[in-house]
Parts: sequence; structure tokens; C-alpha cells
Amino acid sequence: MRYYSQMDIYDLDGGIVTLRCEPLRILISKVLVRVPARVVDYVFDNCFFVMPESGERGCYLPNSLIGKKNIIALPHSLLHESEGDQIEKILHKIGHFSLEHKAPYEFSWEQNDKHKEEYDEQEQQVNALVKQWLEAWQTQHTDEHSGDASGME
Repeated sequence: MRYYSQMDIYDLDGGIVTLRCEPLRILISKVLVRVPARVVDYVFDNCFFVMPESGERGCYLPNSLIGKKNIIALPHSLLHESEGDQIEKILHKIGHFSLEHKAPYEFSWEQNDKHKEEYDEQEQQVNALVKQWLEAWQTQHTDEHSGDASGME
């Protein structure tokens, strides 16, 4: 499986996908190294990342709401969280996009049981996908470094 480097992703963005928010651009490039290149390409072709001011929560807004591009809004507080939490939370939002999930506002919470089950199912699916991405990246990353350490190619 092919992966981009952090610099590749930073350059691919060019400040466009992250709307010229430099801290967000750096953060996104650091996180997206953990997903296959085809996922990065799909995200960059179809999404913008935004970071609302302090106090706002993050969310995924599908293009059905605003038109051509999907919006992945990440909370400003994410900049002050651990790297592990940043990675998990951003990949979680990207997972919802990749799986074409409904955004929480699209559920009619008045019909509680059915929509709660669907929402819970989406959360299980996205958690499994993020775990799969991280395990695949870790395996490849470990294999590359073990090959380097042993002198074998």
C-alpha cells in the first residue's frame, strides 16, 4: 500500500484544503501520513478542513448541506491535545467522510431507537476503519524500519 510523506501532504494541500490556516495545515499533514495515498487523494479532492474558534465542537458536514465540497470542522482545542488524541479525532472525522456517513444533524432524534441504532452502527464502523488504518500504517512503518535496522531490503 502506498503512503504519502508528511511533506508530500503539506505540499499537496498548498494551503487550499486547510483554507490557509497554517497550524491546521501542519496538523492535517501530520495525521494523513497514516492513511493510504488513495484516501488522502479522495479527501483532498472532496473536502475542506476548518477550525472554528475556541469553544466550538468539531463535526463532519456532508456536501448535501453546502454543495460540492464536504467540510470537516475540527475544534480549535485540538491544537492543545496530545498527538495521539489529535490523530484519533481527525481520522475519526475522515472515517465518517470515507464511509459516507450521515452527519449527526441528519438524524431525526425524535424516532430515538432506530436512529440511535444507526448512529451507533456508524460509530462502530468508523472506529473499526480508524483501527484498520492505524494498524496497517504501523505494520508498514515497522516493516520499513526493521528492514533498515537489519540492513536487508
